[in-house]
Amino acid sequence: MIVLLVKRVKLLYFLKILASVLFVLNVTSCAKDTNLFSNNLLGGSSSNANSLWFYHYNGENIYQYFVQDDILVQEILDKLDSIPIIIAESWSLDNIALPIYGLGVVGEDGWMVYSAWSNGYWITQDGFVYEFEFDFKTLEKQNWMDEIILTSFSMFPNARLLTEENGRWNTMLLTPSNILEPPEYILVNFISLENEIISITIRNDRDYDWVYNVGFTLQVLLDDVWYNVPCPPSVFFSDIFIIPAREERVRTYWIDLYGNLPSGVYRLVTYDQLSVEFYLE
Repeated sequence: MIVLLVKRVKLLYFLKILASVLFVLNVTSCAKDTNLFSNNLLGGSSSNANSLWFYHYNGENIYQYFVQDDILVQEILDKLDSIPIIIAESWSLDNIALPIYGLGVVGEDGWMVYSAWSNGYWITQDGFVYEFEFDFKTLEKQNWMDEIILTSFSMFPNARLLTEENGRWNTMLLTPSNILEPPEYILVNFISLENEIISITIRNDRDYDWVYNVGFTLQVLLDDVWYNVPCPPSVFFSDIFIIPAREERVRTYWIDLYGNLPSGVYRLVTYDQLSVEFYLE
């Protein structure tokens, strides 16, 4: 166990050194070619990006803003790209302070690139942290097209990195679950958990067919309170299935979509608010 821990520390140290070298090479290259500074933190975003999502958490509400404007988006990205950065050597969740900001922009590969910021630190979706000084309040004053209040911090960019550290959950930013209201005459039972695959039975005791969505979320029990577990942003469910009247079906769910989870008591909650509890070692 100690050998593995030492190897992990050495690996993390090597990655930080490698990131520093790549950063210096990138800055040098930019200086030679364009005489412009670039921190490359948004290097994965598309140069033709015309859409931007901006998030703000003030301790009470989570706001999501959206804009689709080529000129405005590029202006914002250029401002952020020009900020000098330093790799944070000893960052932890204890460094998080309100307010917390987040960004989402389409990457060159078509996938979203997410970032979060708190208390002078920029957190990338790959888990790297940089010292980054910027007044994000100025972005709140932009002419956003849309504003939505989100119901759970699990929807915030890089929420997993902001709520779990060293195999332990931090409840400071986890959102408590709402009271579940499962449908009547639909029964669910836990069968097994093997190789990060949960099997359950769902029985339709109604006199007519029942249509349900295969999507699910996870919740964790901490100090007798159920909290929503942040899910990776790339996970999306859209399939639906039908259980005929008075029949039962077996369903399987791959919880490895959530990555490595700390040990504890969890429950799988379907989009229809059916739930089963299980324990992870």
